[in-house]
Formats: sequence, structure tokens, C-alpha cells
Amino acid sequence: MCPMKMSENNHVVALGKNVEVITVKHRRVTFYYPATCLEIRGEKCRVMHQSKKDDGGFALIEDVPLGMVRPEPPQPPNKQYSLFFVGDIVDCKHDGGWWKCKVTKKDGHGTLTVTFEHPALGGHYHRMMTRGSLRLHQEWSPHIPGEWLLSNMFVTVDSTESEGSSSDCS
Repeated sequence: MCPMKMSENNHVVALGKNVEVITVKHRRVTFYYPATCLEIRGEKCRVMHQSKKDDGGFALIEDVPLGMVRPEPPQPPNKQYSLFFVGDIVDCKHDGGWWKCKVTKKDGHGTLTVTFEHPALGGHYHRMMTRGSLRLHQEWSPHIPGEWLLSNMFVTVDSTESEGSSSDCS
């Protein structure tokens, strides 16, 4: 057993470190569950989920393909990254995981409306969230180990969707 593993797509996962298990529904990345890497064997990673429980109420431990595990994204360097704009691609803390979504409306009083796909509900789902339940969405670079890329920041959106507040932040 080696302490660090790099798969064929330059994916780095370290034993004992926090990771995220990627969940794909309908051929699209839908959400990321926080977990801890317990063991790496070949192209499989044994993880202990931080928010999912087994039938006995204990933290769920499962083997997942190494390609479906990514390191935990880095924290933003300063508070500037807790400001969100209409059109930003963000992750929303929901049902124990991080769901990729888009800020679609500034509601005021520190809340934003986000829109994401929710396979269990069969389509798009709108949810009002506080800034503390959001983070900027970052993609793990498959080409450069250790590189994280911000997704589609400050995207121009239709003014009817944003109610004219695309330049406002919360």
C-alpha cells in the first residue's frame, strides 16, 4: 500500500486526507460527498463518508473507483471569494453533499437563489441559500496534478433571469 496514488488521469489522492466522492447521474457530475481516504488498492479507493451513514447508523465505508475520488478543494484565500454574483457557478451544501449549481437570483438579506439538477426530483430545482452554504465551484485539473480551476465566473446572464441585479453581490 502506497501513501499517495496517481491514476492514469493524474488524479492525486492521499491516505488519511479529506476527499470528495464524485456522484454522476445521467452522465453528468451532480454532487460531491465529503469523505476520508482510508486505503488505496489498484484503481479502487476505500473511503469513509463524512455525511452518509450505513444501516447501523455508522459512517458509510465503501470502495469506489479512484477516478471518482478527488482531493478536497482548497479554501478560498480571502473573504472576497464569499461574494457571489448572479450567473456564478457554485457548489451548494445540500443533503450532505456539495451540489454544482448556478446563482440565478439575489434575494437580499444575505440569501441567494440557486438552480441545480436534482435527479431524485426529476429536473431542475431552485433553492434559497445563505452565503455560508455556498462555495465557488472548482474543477480538479485532469492535466496538471494539484491544479484547481474556477468554473465560469462572472458569466453574463439574461436580465430577466437576474431581475437586473447581475452586478450586485450579497
